[in-house]
Amino acid sequence: IPQHWNVVRLGRLFRENRSTNSDLSSLAPMKFGFGKIVKKSFTPDEQSREEWRRYVLIEPKDIMVNGLNLNYDFVTQRIAMVEKGGCMTPAYISLRRRREDIMPKFYNYTLKSLDSQKVLNGWGTGIRLTLNYSELKKKELPQPSIEEQRAIAEHLDDFIAKSDELKQKIQTQIALLRERRTSLIS
Repeated sequence: IPQHWNVVRLGRLFRENRSTNSDLSSLAPMKFGFGKIVKKSFTPDEQSREEWRRYVLIEPKDIMVNGLNLNYDFVTQRIAMVEKGGCMTPAYISLRRRREDIMPKFYNYTLKSLDSQKVLNGWGTGIRLTLNYSELKKKELPQPSIEEQRAIAEHLDDFIAKSDELKQKIQTQIALLRERRTSLIS
């Protein structure tokens, strides 16, 4: 961590979002899907609507943390930033920034990095290794200036976009090679 960065407890940066969907203001239940928050795809019935009343309302830029069963390896699938509002099970930790000098995307990447290094596993407690906000808020994170947070997040966005583009090209080449192999065999 560079010397000019601060190191602060997560609880000073983010509060736990506990706003419930008791009045069913959101009928868009969300779930974790490969490191992203995606909409659940099923037809609601009366029982599921009642369950949604206990869900937490989530907004864009909230960070969701799956602190359940940390002893299972999900390879950086435990952290995700909300892109579209909705509601989500209260079993997950919903973090909402406390101040405007915090860029959630930077902290999303920071927490994903800690998760990929298995640091979250060490933060869990109990036999099933679970993590809750009361423990998470005590953990220290780096706090660069908002300009540095933005620059780092933009650099990572660009790198990921280039990587995704390269991955797509490789998958297209693999499909073409399979077609050619099939035609050569026949």
